[in-house]
Amino acid sequence: MKNSSGFTLVEVLVVISIVAVLAGILLPVLAESKEQAKIAVCKQQLHQLQVALSLYRSEHEGDNLYGPASQMGLPPTEARLVDVLRLPLKMFQCTAPPNAASRSGAAYMITFSDDKPDPQVLTWGQYAKEEMDQAVVFADMNHGDRTVPLRSPYFPHKGFAVRLSGELLTINKPGSWGELVF
Repeated sequence: MKNSSGFTLVEVLVVISIVAVLAGILLPVLAESKEQAKIAVCKQQLHQLQVALSLYRSEHEGDNLYGPASQMGLPPTEARLVDVLRLPLKMFQCTAPPNAASRSGAAYMITFSDDKPDPQVLTWGQYAKEEMDQAVVFADMNHGDRTVPLRSPYFPHKGFAVRLSGELLTINKPGSWGELVF
């Protein structure tokens, strides 16, 4: 009889199946961790934008003033923050939200426009006067369920927003975009 020191086919198949089962268990956990890390980056970027906005506001004598964006020392657009404070453009983009409109991510919404799109909606100035430091300045509302159409009334709007005070908010509300309340 010949003594063989190799592995049998059954032993190799058992080892391969064990590795496959372990991979099947670990990969979803790792994917979820990666998603959570990307969301943490988005939240940190929002906070950094608020810090930059506070600096801009201080330099333009808008501290403790509440009303129209121009009277609060707020920049007219995000581009002004990029020009004056030298913020990189990638700061305005969430790296990989779960429901981004494009593969490259989605831009944060700047909320201090003085335009009045609807008579029922407060202008930024009115909103800021009422809410003061609780007024939302930036928001990222692109975290939702990919299986539900974006404009569906059942789409769960999930996201983050930052207030003038620097406080980060988590938003989780089903319904249309027009019904969103921070």
